[in-house]
Amino acid sequence: MKRIALFAAISVIIACSQPNAEQAHVDANSCDVDSGVVIDLHEPFDFPLVLAGNFGELRPYHFHGGLDFKTQGVTGKPIHCAADGYVSQIIVSPWGYGRAIFVTHPEIGLITVYGHLDAFADKIAKKVEAEQIKRESFAVDLEFPQGEIPITRGEIIGLSGNAGSSGGPHLHMEVREIASGNAIDPLRFFDDRITDNTPPEVRRLSLIPLDGATVDGKGGTPSRRDKGEFSRPFTAWGLVVPAIEAYDRMNGTSNIFGIKHLTLKVDGIEMYRRTIDHFRFDHNRAINSLVYFPDYVNNGRWTMTTLDPPSHPLSDNVTTNAFNGVLYVLEERTYHCEFILSDHYGNSLTVPFNIEGKKSPYRAAETKGAVINSGSLATIVIPEAKVAIMPFTLFAPTPIEVTAATDRRFLSPLVSVGDQHIPVNQPFLLAIPLPANADTQRLCLVRVNGDNLAAVDSRVTAGHIAAECGRFGKYAIASDTVPPTISHFTGVVPVANDSSANAPRQLCLRIADNLTGIDSYKCYIDNRFVIFEHDGKTATIAYRLNPNKVARGKKHVLKVVVTDAVGNKRESSFDFTW
Repeated sequence: MKRIALFAAISVIIACSQPNAEQAHVDANSCDVDSGVVIDLHEPFDFPLVLAGNFGELRPYHFHGGLDFKTQGVTGKPIHCAADGYVSQIIVSPWGYGRAIFVTHPEIGLITVYGHLDAFADKIAKKVEAEQIKRESFAVDLEFPQGEIPITRGEIIGLSGNAGSSGGPHLHMEVREIASGNAIDPLRFFDDRITDNTPPEVRRLSLIPLDGATVDGKGGTPSRRDKGEFSRPFTAWGLVVPAIEAYDRMNGTSNIFGIKHLTLKVDGIEMYRRTIDHFRFDHNRAINSLVYFPDYVNNGRWTMTTLDPPSHPLSDNVTTNAFNGVLYVLEERTYHCEFILSDHYGNSLTVPFNIEGKKSPYRAAETKGAVINSGSLATIVIPEAKVAIMPFTLFAPTPIEVTAATDRRFLSPLVSVGDQHIPVNQPFLLAIPLPANADTQRLCLVRVNGDNLAAVDSRVTAGHIAAECGRFGKYAIASDTVPPTISHFTGVVPVANDSSANAPRQLCLRIADNLTGIDSYKCYIDNRFVIFEHDGKTATIAYRLNPNKVARGKKHVLKVVVTDAVGNKRESSFDFTW
């Protein structure tokens, strides 16, 4: 939902079958499974390809959209373009992709994306730098028409890096279809250059009770079997959902990877099957429907379930029987089950386990709040808040309760919306009345988790502060009156990881904000704007000195101006000579 539509909606509420592993590998070099067209993409590097991450891995609120190629533990490796085309988009950001190049390939119907770059090729870098200076901003999102920056197959388009939300040097590469915009698994284009005969591994099995069912004599919470205990059967009665924690392995690396193909059979009959070889970006948050969400919230664990909710958000990827992946244990007998895990190359692992049907009293689950259907628009109004649950915010009919309590830390009551363990497919809308006599410019909505506060992108409108919230939980109005900090100016130092006598020199310092986050920063040397690169991971900004732009042997003045999301501003000046 675009922001203009979002806040219009807020104003309104205030006023009132996939292929199996073997088949997937047969189609491995096909861009479109239906077309059968074989496309040969140039590999990104001149050295052997080794993966650090695979397509479709489960990540917080999104699928991993491409492959992560290792770069031999260093940055600065030349990256080759996959095919003829043109640069259609450039992103530079302290977060996410960091530096990224999008190349559109009209002749083959694909877009390739290269992320976390250390640098762009010169002909690209010049255009990006010109726009950064024009906008006086390091972060830019630029689009280019066909013909402005043509690229040929194998051409070096940049150097690998560790920019943005990257945990170490690597190249993140995506392949997208132009026609659909879908992300597709790039491994189909490079599988003949990567060897893998290592099957997946399993860590833990779980059985989750639903609707008053019992597992191992208890209701409400899953029962688990760690590796080595799988031969011990579960006992159950009622509606239950099998689940598994597992990962894939590959030759030549200790990394763990996501599971591409997951199947469950019960008494020899296929009950559930999913394959993550493509996805729509607007379905990213639907990964929450593939897992037991409380395990992610409480422990950061990806416990993959067989439950396909009534909204069927991933119908292109998931196939189930008539019971949506739920197992009805209503007979006193043994249910013979097995999970089958497979990777792109057809390496597979079968994990057998049994469930013993054991009659047990029905235990009705306690619910709080009104039950809201997944496809419905519902509003919940209390004196302290107004909430709109948008259609398909929820994956299934779910009770949602909205309450408020006094909390002296905040300028409003602490509003609790639903339960943080309920997965959200798309954001809901929340509006809290403004406190009397408050400086509205400095107000912000925060999500409260104990003593931890996280600001939410919010807006003052119609006597309320309103926001689009992506998680259920507790929210309140706070005031941010503290300007950002500017610290740890190092003076002139060698660039990172270069101890040579002739190493380039740079200026480096830290910028940070206590609550709403940095909205913008500008740096000037002798009153002339210069581009300081922002690394969000380390909260540092740095500028590599260039004698053609900053004279050597002279005293200079660096001025830094940092502004947070509610307009608090900090300005500092530093003298340096190089």
